[in-house]
Amino acid sequence: MDINHLEYIVEVAKSGSINKAAQNLFISQSNLSSIIKNIETEIGYVIFARNTSGTYLTQEGKLFIRHAKEILAETAKIKKVPEIFEENHNLSIVASRASFIFHCFFDFIRTFPYDSAKDTFLGAGLQENFRNIVSQRCRLGILVMFMQKQEKYTLLAERYNLEFKSLKDNIPMMVFMAKNHPLAKEKFLDISSLSEHPFIVDADIDPDDTLDILNIKDSNKVLFTCDLANVFNAVHKGQYISIGIDIAPSDASLFNFVRRPVMNAKAMSVCLIKNKDINLSVRERNFVDYLTNCLNDYYKI
Repeated sequence: MDINHLEYIVEVAKSGSINKAAQNLFISQSNLSSIIKNIETEIGYVIFARNTSGTYLTQEGKLFIRHAKEILAETAKIKKVPEIFEENHNLSIVASRASFIFHCFFDFIRTFPYDSAKDTFLGAGLQENFRNIVSQRCRLGILVMFMQKQEKYTLLAERYNLEFKSLKDNIPMMVFMAKNHPLAKEKFLDISSLSEHPFIVDADIDPDDTLDILNIKDSNKVLFTCDLANVFNAVHKGQYISIGIDIAPSDASLFNFVRRPVMNAKAMSVCLIKNKDINLSVRERNFVDYLTNCLNDYYKI
């Protein structure tokens, strides 16, 4: 069975039409139909059935496609093996949406420029952060989480052959909001008061990662997003509140936000994940050290 043919079959499943898939793949419909028939003969069962609406997957076909996607994903990783061992000056980072980390990244590349580097910085929730590292789309993952969740994500890292390392623990949880928000007049907030207001939570997380810890039950008041610009707009215009580690003071000033500590709140951590098989480049190690130092300087705990 040809790996390329698996890609063809996945495309048919995605398109729902052999004719449309053939156009997308730039091959003839008759050739694609022949490939499907040969594979179905080889494996001994039918992948696609047809009706007046087009082509659809059989029950066996659905399972075939799931495994085919896994094979294609692993094949892509195999092709990237040389990249793991070559000295790479690019920074390829996926991070929880945190203004503090975002500013540390840009302060680093401005302070220590590398002319030929092609750097990447993505924002993602905890689960998507892991997927980006496992798929090797990014090399470094920066996670912001409640400290009590470290054991859960350490086990998840082990399952996927990832190194999990805490960069800073015992970070106070902060809330930020617009200056005209009802909670802004309070100097200190109680955690029980947060659930009464529209709330921003990272997309693609488990309920126990944040909502359960904060005792937020009404999902109708929750906006799920990992985009920092969306977070700032929702706080600025939509009267939402957001929690996490402290935002950069320059952002608070620029957007007229206020930051408030939360009494009896659980502490937070900033953690690093990476593939155990890769060795960090000098520039990657320098960035991790720079971020760690920034965290230690800001949170002198």
